[in-house]
Amino acid sequence: MLEKKSFVRTLVMCIVAIAAVIIATIVASGGDAFADEKFICGDYEYILNGDYVIITNYLGNEEDVVIPNNISGKTVACIQHFNSSTMTSVDIPNTVKSISDSAFRDCKALEVVIMNDNPDSTFEVSIGKSAFSGCEKLKTVIFSENVSFLGSSLFNLTSVDSIIIPKSVKKCEKPFDYCYSLTTVIFEEGTTDIPDKICCSNNIYITSNIKTVILPDSVTSIGDQAFYGCCNLEKINIPASVTKIGPGAFEHC
Repeated sequence: MLEKKSFVRTLVMCIVAIAAVIIATIVASGGDAFADEKFICGDYEYILNGDYVIITNYLGNEEDVVIPNNISGKTVACIQHFNSSTMTSVDIPNTVKSISDSAFRDCKALEVVIMNDNPDSTFEVSIGKSAFSGCEKLKTVIFSENVSFLGSSLFNLTSVDSIIIPKSVKKCEKPFDYCYSLTTVIFEEGTTDIPDKICCSNNIYITSNIKTVILPDSVTSIGDQAFYGCCNLEKINIPASVTKIGPGAFEHC
């Protein structure tokens, strides 16, 4: 009898200990211990990270898609994956802080991308590498005024021929590499620093078809290898306000 009571007591203590560990894990993770659990609301599949939604897929078949700024009462903060064969335009809310690598990759019908501005001047948006790669019909992209980072080969194998880069962009990783269609790059009024490698090409004889670059009078510096490999560059205006041009900025032009 005593042995049975001892066994039961030990079993209860083990259960309590396991429960304590689970609770401690949830508390330590800020409630995100089950963050990878996927949910579905309407046309959206998503996971949770605290009070934020990470979209993991689009399940609808609409042509003009307007992504909501909240799902199930929680803020949409990241687009991890968004696959659609019917979507021709996508409107991205001003709550999104991150567009992951290859998020919209191979959305073959996509033609227009619009990112909305967040009024908070400290709000920053990061766009991962190859985010729109393979979107063959994509021609129009409007960045938000909050974009601070552009990953590599964003528009590989798209139809984007002209782009306006907001003054908020501070860092990048050769975002227009392998974008064969791009011929015109315009930097927004108020831009002071042209980021390193912003129009840099990996293969100077194949990938860069940029012919025209427009810089505003506010520019004071041009970063390292900013236009490296732009072998087809025909026109660029360098304002008198420029006091620094980084190494290799116009090499192989």
